[in-house]
Amino acid sequence: HGPERGGVGDRPSERPDGVEGRTERVDAVHRDVPEARLEPDDLARRDFTINAIAYRLNGPQAGALIDPAGGRDDLAAGLVRVLHAGSFADDPSRILRAVRYAARLGFSLERTTTEWATAAAGRVDPANARVGEELRRLLHEEQAAAALDLAARLGVPWICPDSATLRAHFGA
Repeated sequence: HGPERGGVGDRPSERPDGVEGRTERVDAVHRDVPEARLEPDDLARRDFTINAIAYRLNGPQAGALIDPAGGRDDLAAGLVRVLHAGSFADDPSRILRAVRYAARLGFSLERTTTEWATAAAGRVDPANARVGEELRRLLHEEQAAAALDLAARLGVPWICPDSATLRAHFGA
């Protein structure tokens, strides 16, 4: 029997970033399934503390939350915080991702994250494929105007800083 599909999350617009789900009916027990492993540096390569959290699925510590960067605290405080100083310099598209997450979740950028984003904002080039993809995602958000307003306040040079114009255009 093949996979069964249906319900919320089938359309890309309903899925959280990078998450897909499906259910399957398994007719046999698989005894030789390897234990899921989290590579030591996997969470350290994430963009923000709030997406550097994992849940141990199996093994002796099954059910344990792995949060080496303090993402739970930032979730509770409503903060988007990058993991390292060079984050925006390494990939300026992260600035658009940060403002998109902040607007979507009603969060603020953490103070040092704001400083680093402001310093790198001039490097956000809409001709760059990664920046273009983040911009496309941002524009599909319900809170696109708020995200664009935040990006303009950070100094992204090609975004109209007139938030009244943004709100009128996007209906926010």
